[in-house]
Amino acid sequence: MVNQVAPPNHFYHKDVLVPWAGDVARITQGRVRLRFSVAPLGSYRRNFDMAWAGLVDIVGGNQSSTPGRVVTQVNETPFLASSDVEALSVALSRTHERFLHRAAVF
Repeated sequence: MVNQVAPPNHFYHKDVLVPWAGDVARITQGRVRLRFSVAPLGSYRRNFDMAWAGLVDIVGGNQSSTPGRVVTQVNETPFLASSDVEALSVALSRTHERFLHRAAVF
């Protein structure tokens, strides 16, 4: 279950989440299908808590909306990558493994 914090007609839902859910289903040959909640199951600031508690499987958010909870704000740096988002994703993953994971920073 994906906690839906934006209305179904919002661009984030229509143009980002729905296509992503389609990609997930296609890539997994239908083994994984994302379901969106009809309405928010909790406040935006509680997204990480709901995932941690197992109430939802996937949440999204902007880490700066929960100050002090997530130390990964490097990924919110504007223009960090212009077009090679795959390389950026790999770099952020490696940064997490090398520096943040051992420090138990989530």
